[in-house]
Amino acid sequence: MYACIVWIEHLPYSLSIVWIDGWQLLLLYAVLLAVMWWLDKKSFVSLATVVCLLLIFFVVDARNCYNSARLNGVVAYNDYKATVLDIIGDEHIVLTTDSLRAELLGADFWSKNALPIPQIVGLDTISECAFVKDGKRYLVLTDNYFRYKKSAKPLEVDYLLVGKAVYPNQRLIEEFVRPKYLVTLADVSERNVQKYKLLTEKENIDFYSVGHSGAWMNGFHY
Repeated sequence: MYACIVWIEHLPYSLSIVWIDGWQLLLLYAVLLAVMWWLDKKSFVSLATVVCLLLIFFVVDARNCYNSARLNGVVAYNDYKATVLDIIGDEHIVLTTDSLRAELLGADFWSKNALPIPQIVGLDTISECAFVKDGKRYLVLTDNYFRYKKSAKPLEVDYLLVGKAVYPNQRLIEEFVRPKYLVTLADVSERNVQKYKLLTEKENIDFYSVGHSGAWMNGFHY
């Protein structure tokens, strides 16, 4: 028995993580029951049931793999220790303030969806905080880059994501950045979340709080 277990462990991919969804889990249970039925009855109907359930399982798995291959969007993870922004599409890029934390948070998601290892970019300067994805302009602020600055006209973006170091005030929206959608990251305090919420309501800007509502996933389509 031990030799058999050792042999199985040394098979290719035997120790790999395999992800299945809830429907596949139910199908596996159904397959086990059908196999027990077949072992008991040894009938054509029981065998056909096993085969049909296995076919359904692999069809569902193929659908999941197809959908994973077409993932396209931006994810802001719900983590107060680091800012992690996952950009998924033709290229897989992660913008973060902590690369080790990013790998820890994203590993399961990347593995589950068979995503390639991302290129990790540090959010160290404002030039690395701005990007365009599917024609939409994003700006990620993890520091108060506009302190003691002036601007004749605010920068217009589609999505503004702000961290705890950015203070919520009217000048941010009126003078520096004019977003259509504002997202507060997980490290933003409850007090500042409420200030941002009032500010966006006043300026008619859509609002989302990662700390309140969980990871922000934008633009995903299949």
